[in-house]
Amino acid sequence: MTTVRLALAFLSLLFANSASAAREQHLCKEPAPVNALLASFGMNTHMQQGWQYEDAARTVSTLKELGITQVREAFTGLGHPGLEYAAREGIRFVFIVWPNSATDVIAALEAWEKRYPGSILAIEGPNEVNNWPVTYKGNTGIEAAQQFQHALYEGVRGSSVLKDIPVLALTSWPVFPNKSDIGNIHAYSRSGDFISPYIHGSIVDETTLNPPAKRIWMTEAGYHTHLGEDYDEGVSESVQAKMVLSLYLDAYAQNVEKTFLYQLANQYTDPNDEQAYFGLVDQQWKPKLSFKALKAMIDIIGQEAGSGAEPTRRPLSYLLDGMPSTGQQRLFQNESGDWLLVVWNEPIIWDKEANIEIENEKSTVVLRLQREHSKISLLDPLVGTSAVEVARQSDIFSFVLDDHPLAIRIQVDERGEAQKSCDQRLPIMPYARCVMQALEHGLGSDPAQGTYITACMRAAGFVPQSGGLTSAVE
Repeated sequence: MTTVRLALAFLSLLFANSASAAREQHLCKEPAPVNALLASFGMNTHMQQGWQYEDAARTVSTLKELGITQVREAFTGLGHPGLEYAAREGIRFVFIVWPNSATDVIAALEAWEKRYPGSILAIEGPNEVNNWPVTYKGNTGIEAAQQFQHALYEGVRGSSVLKDIPVLALTSWPVFPNKSDIGNIHAYSRSGDFISPYIHGSIVDETTLNPPAKRIWMTEAGYHTHLGEDYDEGVSESVQAKMVLSLYLDAYAQNVEKTFLYQLANQYTDPNDEQAYFGLVDQQWKPKLSFKALKAMIDIIGQEAGSGAEPTRRPLSYLLDGMPSTGQQRLFQNESGDWLLVVWNEPIIWDKEANIEIENEKSTVVLRLQREHSKISLLDPLVGTSAVEVARQSDIFSFVLDDHPLAIRIQVDERGEAQKSCDQRLPIMPYARCVMQALEHGLGSDPAQGTYITACMRAAGFVPQSGGLTSAVE
């Protein structure tokens, strides 16, 4: 092969692999603040209904143990001891309101906010009006729901007490236009599979059928552990734990600002009702595996959050070799500058017919960084909050990705000038320089040229792959 043909071949490989990596593996990634992920965690409770939640002190202490203080509840006004106790303990509420005199509803919300300032996170319109039809001013159905939602929205915006509190859209299927500040979705898996595509479909519906819904919150999503024939497929406690972790990450990855899991506790005892088994703890407040795993993940993220100050965000260039096609990733940064790379995988892990968990082949993934970093740590929320693997002074880190999220903490390297922004332009000059150097060294044979150019490109920050050269330039 002539030098020209060799150059063309290398350039072709370089273009193909660099473009593929930039498109699929995010050569250079701008991190999100880890505080934004932490702020996305919310939970459904039913203190206004009672049963398990009649013990308000246990409800609140369990929430705090989990690390969640954003709660979705039905609004009953002042006078409910459990809800008022929770407000005094620092719980913030998304309050669902039901059709009544709009004037009375606004007055009751104002009274609550005056007594417990800042405790109302958002005000939500009626819940699932296709399942729970509403009446308002003599009308029923969609028209009644739209009329009440309009009156609620205008009342909140016109209130000096409530005007800064966002109004969430009501929920229904099919979706229809209703006045709000923030779109509102629910997403459930009917077959025991991962919820990511259902979140996507719900977002599409909300943004196209109820515009403008530029911001989205998900106020219900979850998995129950009642096995057997149900409207929603039940899963094992092990699978519920994996699904719950991925659920929050899936939502955040699709720009859902806040997600409220359904729900904290198995609300009551009924062996024939799936609704009694959505909880992260059972009817005796015993934690399920999902509670332990979610607590660990929130603790891991919380360790990165620090004081809550906004970090000076710096991008990170990296490759993840060996990621499965069902794998996903998101990069975050804490206020000290360290990165937290969260990776997760969503293969089929539940056999609906046999009601058993499916074991999948694990993937060995290699994280490649352009520079050495003083410490790289792997954390697994199904194991706990301590690192399960650590590498020091390394630019490469290998780990096994199974069917649940992992977190990789990459300590910021203070040596050298930090990268300011991502630049994914194809770096042709290093390759051209390597070709010229090979010729200058009189390397005329094809094997010698190829070996030299590969080594030269590695020194320039390009990692040889099985299909060619892939950029790892930071």
